[in-house]
Amino acid sequence: MGFEWVAYFECSACGTAERADVIEYDCFGYAVCPACGHETGPLASANVNSNASADGDSRTAS
Repeated sequence: MGFEWVAYFECSACGTAERADVIEYDCFGYAVCPACGHETGPLASANVNSNASADGDSRTAS
């Protein structure tokens, strides 16, 4: 009887769990969640604040 190792990816943003061999990875080899598109890796938090303008000011006009 054989045994096959199966690795799973679990998204920290939405909790989706999927086999690691069927999810997509970015150009640096970090996983991208198939359900919500959350990126993992050291630069993932740089893309979180989508309200920031080009000068880095995340305040909104009132």
